[in-house]
Amino acid sequence: MVVAEVVIFSGLMFMNRFHRSGFRRFAAPWISVFLALLCLPASVLCMGGQQPPGDDAAGKIAPVGRFLSLPAPISESGIGLVSKALGSLQQRAVQENRSAVLVLQLPPGSSRFGAMRDLLQVLLSPQYAQVRITAWVPQSLTGSHLAVALGCHEIVAAGNVQLGDLRRGLTLDRSDEQFLLDLAARGRNPGLSAGVITSLLDAESALQRAIVRSADGREQTRFLTTDDLKALQSERAEIVRVEEVRAAGTLPIYTAERAHAAGFLVSRLAADRADVAAQLRLPAEALREPGAIGQGEVRVLELRGWLSRAARDFATREIRRARADRLSTLVVLLDSTGGDQWACQEIAMLLAETDAEQLHTVAWIPGTATGAAALIPAGCVEIVAGPEAVWGGIPGLPANENRRGQALPNPAVADESDAATIQFLRSIGKLRKRSEGLLQTLAAGSQPVYDCSRVRDGRREWLTDRELVAQEEPWQRGAELPEQQQPGAVVFTGQRAFELGLALEPCADETVLRQRLGVPAEQPLAPIRLTWVDRLVTMLNSSTGAFLLVTIGLICLYVELHAPSAVFAIGTVCCFSLFFWSRFLGGTAGVLELILFLLGFGLLAIELLVIPGFGVCGITGILLLVISLIMASQTFSGLTAGQSLDRAARGFMPIAGALFSVLLAGLVLSRFLPRLPWLNRMILTPPGTLVEGPRLRPDLLQSEVTGPVRSGDLCRTVSALRPAGKVQFADQLIDVVSEGGWVDTGRQVEVVLVEGNRVVVRAVSVG
Repeated sequence: MVVAEVVIFSGLMFMNRFHRSGFRRFAAPWISVFLALLCLPASVLCMGGQQPPGDDAAGKIAPVGRFLSLPAPISESGIGLVSKALGSLQQRAVQENRSAVLVLQLPPGSSRFGAMRDLLQVLLSPQYAQVRITAWVPQSLTGSHLAVALGCHEIVAAGNVQLGDLRRGLTLDRSDEQFLLDLAARGRNPGLSAGVITSLLDAESALQRAIVRSADGREQTRFLTTDDLKALQSERAEIVRVEEVRAAGTLPIYTAERAHAAGFLVSRLAADRADVAAQLRLPAEALREPGAIGQGEVRVLELRGWLSRAARDFATREIRRARADRLSTLVVLLDSTGGDQWACQEIAMLLAETDAEQLHTVAWIPGTATGAAALIPAGCVEIVAGPEAVWGGIPGLPANENRRGQALPNPAVADESDAATIQFLRSIGKLRKRSEGLLQTLAAGSQPVYDCSRVRDGRREWLTDRELVAQEEPWQRGAELPEQQQPGAVVFTGQRAFELGLALEPCADETVLRQRLGVPAEQPLAPIRLTWVDRLVTMLNSSTGAFLLVTIGLICLYVELHAPSAVFAIGTVCCFSLFFWSRFLGGTAGVLELILFLLGFGLLAIELLVIPGFGVCGITGILLLVISLIMASQTFSGLTAGQSLDRAARGFMPIAGALFSVLLAGLVLSRFLPRLPWLNRMILTPPGTLVEGPRLRPDLLQSEVTGPVRSGDLCRTVSALRPAGKVQFADQLIDVVSEGGWVDTGRQVEVVLVEGNRVVVRAVSVG
């Protein structure tokens, strides 16, 4: 406007001079016309420079948008859901003076043509004129569901999906076919034509790609059937060249990649939802579907204080439980100044590998997330922080250190940019479609990152020198990130992270966060916190915990077999119950491991109590017990053979240590166990027994003798008595039962009771 005012003012002064000089009659009209023509482009230029608020023509303001998964098959409820989403976006577009986009994800399958037609009537309704509808096709699409995509403004598909065969599963009459052909006549999707739709309906109709030169010399691309091409040739149109896209008689199906390359049907190719949102310039919150929060459960996972292995195990359990429960959203409330580096990395990677369509994760930083804890938000789909919240300051972990922080024997030569933490942040950024250059600045020892712009279109990104060199197109390097001027790792506030595009708009408190997520006021958001039970589970899951549980459990079993009292049997059951309980919660054990353990224990009991001697059942039982304990200690899914062997060896170490400890304890207990007075008091004995050992009263002995031996006879064991076994008397083998604990093979025993076929013996002490 300043330029226009200067020009007009100068023109008026010039006319005033002419007015005084007497040439007014002749020159003034022509000068006025000249000044008007001169001021017109200046005023237009100035008006064009003042873009009205909310106008995103310059590409500076992102449109409002939503993703919506269309339920299959198409029904009235699904049509109502689409209508509600369109109405909400239309209202926001009018109120905020912005464009709106609805991304409709279409599932495979087929529905009634009538239901599809009703849905298309909603999509084509003029009352939603300000909403651009994009069909997102992640899987192959045929039949009536493809017809829905034809009614959208554009189709975005994964490169390997197949599109076509509109007649599949449908019976169409002439009016239905004409309805589909009219979709091309509306001109909503530039990639559609009557020839394309005809080729999708009729396998006998070939599709031709013709380059036609118009009267003004411009070339146009048309997709025609063979009949349409002949009609065009009869009109003597100038056809530059003709290419056959699909021959007659072949399947009316096209791959999305081929259709996009040819220039019809598919306007964009995308890998996933996040890629679609990035291409359409939609904010990350658009990935959350309308109504998903209200219809599903929202859970808050709270991580506070120093994050140790217990916090890692707790977070891992809750994230897996949220996925199993099919939650809509998991909010990770983080308020921590650091923690174990490897534990935080495992939490962040688990969040990053969680499919956003299955579980929408939101990192909420109300105060502080520094140190190793700052790794966790990078793995979430969305990051929301308070305006003055602090995020960053991750300490570096050199690449030549192992998991325990010990230097490797022969570390590879690497510069600071190859540090393990920085590489981890880059991989997380790639998974979550965030700026890898900005994320790596949160760790100590990061490379400088610069504000770069692409020469072709001026697109701006924060890139390191390494990333800048790797670009295929020329980029211009700008100023360095101001926060990197200070030494050490970068720390961002919530507002600064929002300005850089790493986080969403800051939320002052939980009330604002509720509104942002769309959580109703009546829905509780009680956070799930780390408790003493979680710490106990982590302790029991450690190698030390496994060693102690197995050792104590086997020692109790040994004592129970030698001196039955039921107390030590309860101890054995408690120890192994705690072992498998902690493994179940830790995610390394399942039903299979428990079944193998019980089967092995049952075989071992049969060998000891039923079958004399020790053979196949005993060996098989011991192997099953050891295998079940190893399997319960580690998880082997997704590992190579070498990694599986390494984990099996690590899982076997505490068990082997426990077995060795039990052998030593057995040697000690076999010597001192009978002399422990407190243990004798726990063993029930018949009336009249002596303190030094259980002895039956003579008047309780049976006088009737029916077998080859009688009370007081001496025999020698030919098998171990546990407590049943065999003894040899003269030239006969007799089944007997030990009166006390186990008796080894070759020991001399005395018969103390004969009751029918039941013979009770007692070991004779060697004087």
